[in-house]
Amino acid sequence: MIRKSVAEDECISKVSFNLLRIRIFEIEHDRFGSLFATLKGRRDEKIQNTVQAIAMLNQNKNTKAAVEYLEKTKADVEFCILNTQARFRLALRGSPLCNRTATTLAEKSVKSVGMLENAIKRLIIDDKWEETVKWLIPHMCDEDDPSSYKYFLKRRRSQDLRLNRFLSQLVIITETGFGRELINQDILALLLELCNHYRETNHSIYLNTLKILANIVMQNDYCATAVANSEWLPVLAAMANSQVFEEVLMAEKICNNGLSVFDSSRKPLKTNIYELFRPEDDQPPTVDLVLIHGIRGSVFWTWRERDNSSKTLRSRCWPRAWLPEDVPVPMRILAIDYLSSLVHFVGVVETLSTRARKFAVELRTAGIGDRPVLFICHSMGGLLVKRILLDDSEIRRSTMGILFMATPHRGSPYAMYAPLGVRPSDDVKLLYQQSTINRQLHQDFLKIIDTVPVISSVAETEKAPFIMRQKGILVPPESAYLERGAFYHINDAHHNICKPSNRQDRIYGVILLFINDVIHHILKNTN
Repeated sequence: MIRKSVAEDECISKVSFNLLRIRIFEIEHDRFGSLFATLKGRRDEKIQNTVQAIAMLNQNKNTKAAVEYLEKTKADVEFCILNTQARFRLALRGSPLCNRTATTLAEKSVKSVGMLENAIKRLIIDDKWEETVKWLIPHMCDEDDPSSYKYFLKRRRSQDLRLNRFLSQLVIITETGFGRELINQDILALLLELCNHYRETNHSIYLNTLKILANIVMQNDYCATAVANSEWLPVLAAMANSQVFEEVLMAEKICNNGLSVFDSSRKPLKTNIYELFRPEDDQPPTVDLVLIHGIRGSVFWTWRERDNSSKTLRSRCWPRAWLPEDVPVPMRILAIDYLSSLVHFVGVVETLSTRARKFAVELRTAGIGDRPVLFICHSMGGLLVKRILLDDSEIRRSTMGILFMATPHRGSPYAMYAPLGVRPSDDVKLLYQQSTINRQLHQDFLKIIDTVPVISSVAETEKAPFIMRQKGILVPPESAYLERGAFYHINDAHHNICKPSNRQDRIYGVILLFINDVIHHILKNTN
């Protein structure tokens, strides 16, 4: 069914949401009324002193009130015994108490870039790491003058590039273990020094440093406790309060991974998975929402609110800011992040299939499949979710809805021009209109499409800047059209169609209508 306007659907959506809220309230009140009353009584328990507040924090009882009491009374927590979970909860809330909590102090030293690189290379891990170190040993050009400034700049760039390659390999290695071994080699102090050194100068090194920490902290209680008791604790609390969305997400991910070691309700988040929102501890999620960006996108900017500000990193993430208030049931929001490009030069190539297999494992580790899940996908992200559902029956059984936003089911007429004569990446080749891989993917997905109860699609209708000042509709409606479900035409360009400017934006109305339909289906089939 093709809908060219969403005005009528927006009106229906508002009414439906109000009715849905009333129905959910009635169901929850009948089923859980006495339990809610008991929990409310516990939450209203008045805190008498610091000892009681610390005990509640350690036991994860009324944590919010306990933290508020300790902050308000400016309690001296330096000599209080806080367990690992309590420390991560404080950091997760960005509490200033983390600055007054006893931590294990590292030896203070300011290392040069060369010293940091040598410290990384001296780590003892496994044979693969030794091969990486040997392969990346520096080779400077003999003809360069070591005394020249040009030589210095070239060497510095070369060192940073090499250091980032070491760290990228460490991200991969720590996905499978070696946390205890690295901590025993003082990796936490080294990562903190790298973080401080490169926070303002090299985004890639800084981010890889945080990814390594997120991988280490979730491995076991030894690793989690070491991080919670280290000087990373006040740093994580400061990051949780940062104006930079990327830092906030990374701090929350590290703290969540630390808590997941002790709390089964929290699932570990592997390298490519981020949690944008989770309900309070006394509100288990009814559904999971997973966001998947497209080519050259990122979890850090694809899902931001559109504005005219140049401070793009400070723009709000609309799923995090709006959906928890506008969706009538508790919902956890996850997002997949991955690197993609228009051209390929050197290195390992990730295909659609290899990405899908990796993401499926990471999603299951994050608890996807434990409850109903819905996907919102932009551009190539829609092709990824099709591949994931084809390959993973467990996730497919739990999938209740998919919203495809400008997904090139039949390719893009502009894909063949993207590389401008250089070697195109596999991501770009997949978007060729004559791509046999994409065509087969679509045909295979149509065979299982009826297993997904709710499907909606959105097409762009405005031209977007492309190359050499040219403009075009990157994914035309005939490519974005899916043979099933509602189909909307939105007056916006390709890259903006996933960035509503406010809650009244038409595309946000479509998103809410889609979520409403999925929740209605879930409730109808569970009562």
